[in-house]
Amino acid sequence: MSRRTMRLLSAFVSLAASLISLEFLARGRGWGLPTPTPPDRLRRVVVDAPVSAPTLVVLGDSIPWGYGLDDPRAAWPVQLGHMLAERGTPWRVVDASIPGETSLQGWARWRRDVLPWQPQVVMIAFGLNDGHLQWTPADGQRWRRFPRGWGYRLRLVHLLKTALDEFRRPGEPISLPSPVRPRLEPEQTGVVVSTLVRDLKQVGIIPCILTPSPITRAFHPEWPSALRDYQGDLYEQVWDVLIRLSEQEGAPLVDIYRMMWPPRDEWYIGDGIHLAPAGHNYVASTIFQGLGETFQAVRSQ
Repeated sequence: MSRRTMRLLSAFVSLAASLISLEFLARGRGWGLPTPTPPDRLRRVVVDAPVSAPTLVVLGDSIPWGYGLDDPRAAWPVQLGHMLAERGTPWRVVDASIPGETSLQGWARWRRDVLPWQPQVVMIAFGLNDGHLQWTPADGQRWRRFPRGWGYRLRLVHLLKTALDEFRRPGEPISLPSPVRPRLEPEQTGVVVSTLVRDLKQVGIIPCILTPSPITRAFHPEWPSALRDYQGDLYEQVWDVLIRLSEQEGAPLVDIYRMMWPPRDEWYIGDGIHLAPAGHNYVASTIFQGLGETFQAVRSQ
C-alpha cells in the first residue's frame, strides 16, 4: 500500500472518528433537538421527603400539572406523594409537566428537566395533546427534526439542516391554516414514547407509562358531532398504541383511560378534558394501587 493511500485511509478514519465523537457529544448535550417550551410554569418539587427517599418525576402535560384547579395541591402528583408518605414509604415527587405539550416536546426536554433530579422512576403522562385535532406547522417542524437513530442522519448534518431551515423560514408560520389532523399521529406518539422509554432505561431509570384520561362530550361542544366522534376515535388509537408499547418495551403501565371509562361528570371541570379534584384523587389512587409493586421494589433496593 502506497504512502498516499495510507494517508488517505488515515484521514478517512480520523474524519469518521471525529464525526462519531461529535455524534455522541451531540446526543449527550441534546444539540439539534426540537426547541422545548420554556418551563415558566414548571411545578418542580411538589412533595418533599428525606434525602434518603427515592425520587419520582412526573413528565407530562396540563393534566398532572393541575390545569384548572383552584388549589394546585389537589393535582394527582401531589396527592400521590401524600398517599405514599401516609403508607410510611415517602417519595420526593417532582412535577416536570408543562401544559399544552405533546410527548415529542416532553422527550425533547427530559435531559434538562428530568435527569438532574436523578429519579428512580419517571411517569410518562402524555397523549391528550398528541391526539388533539389542533395540528400546527410548528408540530410538523418538530417531527421533521425528531432524530430516528443512526440511520436517520448524523447529528452534525441534522444541525446544519436545522440551521438552514431556520434561515429560510425564520419563526414558526403559525398563521397558516391548520388541517384537521392530530398534533401527532398515534403511530408517531408510539415512536416518541418508545424512544423516551429506551432513553430512560439506558440511564437506569424505570419508566412508567400512563394512558391519558378520557374526554367527555363537553369537550369542544362547538364542533360538529362527526368531528367530536373522530376526536374520540383518535384518543382510542393513542390508548391502543400505548398499551402495545408497554408490552413491547416491558414498561409498567397504569391504564387510566380504561379505569375512568365511562367518565363521570364529577371528575371533570367544565371543559370536559381537565380534571377536577375528585378526578385527580381517582387518578392518584389508581396509580398508587397499580404501581404498588414497582414502588416497593425500588425502596427495597
